[in-house]
Amino acid sequence: MGVRQIAAYLNERGLRTQTGGRWGVGAVHQLLTRTTYFGVHRFNVSGKRKGTKKNPDDVVDVQVPPIIEKEGFDEVQAIMKSRAAQLKAPRFVTAPTLLGGVVFCAGCGGAMTLRTSGKGEEYRYYTCCTAARQGKDWL
Repeated sequence: MGVRQIAAYLNERGLRTQTGGRWGVGAVHQLLTRTTYFGVHRFNVSGKRKGTKKNPDDVVDVQVPPIIEKEGFDEVQAIMKSRAAQLKAPRFVTAPTLLGGVVFCAGCGGAMTLRTSGKGEEYRYYTCCTAARQGKDWL
């Protein structure tokens, strides 16, 4: 289950947050990423007024009794990271081509673009944008 599905699951069963509210994506995400559950509570991480992150030297880690194993916590973090949406520029999200912003060149890591050829542009294929601009000798 993803974070959104977990929030929906909790709300459907009438389970409420500590303050009696409904579960949301942010609350579930905060719950799943809190290090306190595996035995390390962090104080002074961010400012209360503006929520700005504080200097790492000012953060205080305190050992507390764990309620889950560190390995289980790390596994959840890995799953969440693998499912996290990748931030892409709007031009890639709304690209008119099928794989716009998704396909990259194995040689240089640059973007691939759709090319056409033939009568009436009947043949379509992807090529490296860098090679198209700078020539194939560049690779």
